[in-house]
Amino acid sequence: MKKIYKLLLVVLMLSSYGAKAQYDGMTFTFLNNIPYINYYNPGARVPYLGIVGAAVSNLNLSVTNSSLLYKNIYRFDNGKPVAIAASDFVGTLKENGNFVNTGFSMDLANAGFRKGRFYFSLDYRLRYYGDIDYSKDFLGFFVLGNGNYMGADNPANIHFGVDMGVYTEFGVGAQYDIKDNLTVGIRLKMLNGIVNVKMNDMNLQIYTDPDTYVMTASSVFDIRMSSITNPQVYNVDDIGNMFEDLRFFGNWGLGVDIGASYELNKHFGFGASVYDLGFIKWNNSKVHHHEKEDFVLNDAFVDDIDELLNMNLDYTGMVNDIVNNVIGNDTLVDGDSYDTSLRTRVMLQAYGELNPMARLTALAQLCFINDQATPVYTLAYSGVFFNNILSLTANYTYSKYCGNCIGLGAGIHIGPFNVYAVTDNFLLVTKIGAPVDKLLTSYSANNLRFGIVWTIGSCQR
Repeated sequence: MKKIYKLLLVVLMLSSYGAKAQYDGMTFTFLNNIPYINYYNPGARVPYLGIVGAAVSNLNLSVTNSSLLYKNIYRFDNGKPVAIAASDFVGTLKENGNFVNTGFSMDLANAGFRKGRFYFSLDYRLRYYGDIDYSKDFLGFFVLGNGNYMGADNPANIHFGVDMGVYTEFGVGAQYDIKDNLTVGIRLKMLNGIVNVKMNDMNLQIYTDPDTYVMTASSVFDIRMSSITNPQVYNVDDIGNMFEDLRFFGNWGLGVDIGASYELNKHFGFGASVYDLGFIKWNNSKVHHHEKEDFVLNDAFVDDIDELLNMNLDYTGMVNDIVNNVIGNDTLVDGDSYDTSLRTRVMLQAYGELNPMARLTALAQLCFINDQATPVYTLAYSGVFFNNILSLTANYTYSKYCGNCIGLGAGIHIGPFNVYAVTDNFLLVTKIGAPVDKLLTSYSANNLRFGIVWTIGSCQR
């Protein structure tokens, strides 16, 4: 059975880290007493004279998927899951465009200080993203078998794509108070790619003859990868060696965040920003590309009529034939450098504040994924209580990828000590194990963020 999972090798690599639209949440930026108000908008004015953070100052984990919904995966009895409904689950998938995406970031160190009208910042982050997209038949063929795809006019159309990267980000930021009510900012980021695996195409059409059960296929397979390690990678089976002999430099990139904030008066304000505009250039790549037409996967899937009548079929052998013929242990060769883009966002924000305990914020985002702009809308309440000690926020977010999400967050500020925790889909936490009729279909995304950071003084307008 080992060979069966060669087709899923890259998926297993990704799962060891912890996935198109990366939903890493905005909730923590609505907590007015924490110093990360300028995380997505370097022009959002930081209300402190300085900050210091290390390791646990900003930890973030995000997951987004289109189809792996709790209510679709299980069969239920009196509201309790009793079995995995694999065939039913396949029926819920879209023909194409299903995806699973994960993200992780960790601030290894950051610091900031104010000098007159300027505020300067330094930060060093480790970031990971993993995007997987697949067709319905990618799972349907292996769950339902080739008997569901008989004849030349009913092939299994299998697609599988991967884009995974790990990189570090060193950012230098500056914001300037042009006027007492207008601040602009920029953050320049130097990026260093650690590892990238990018499968542009794994397209496979499998045809099963309805009389002889002989299977033929046509395939396109294209994969490239790069690493700052010095791996002994010569073929597909060696991909796991990419994480050996770690080095720290080699794949450079640049990024920039720009933004501005404007206070119309003490009750109303606006903000605008562009976040994560940039790229990474990956060097010393390993690549493999092939195109195969009408090759035979098996000569005789059914040896005699008794096997067919008794359903005594060599399904494992069939899957092994597919993996060996399509991917096999093909040689990887040295390739040219290639670029990957960051997940760019454009954001517009407006808020109204009755008093420090009652602020309402409306936020609109455009997330650029695969050259397409996807809108995300958020409406948030936030407030500060007990002389700036406690900060609370609750928000509602809607997007194509995460559906309807309710976010909650809290921050505590005592002297120089700040701690905060947020989730951008609190309903997921409350409904695990709930009866099926209580489950909402929007529980396909979540984001968790936690941090401890130290501040110096305060500097309100």
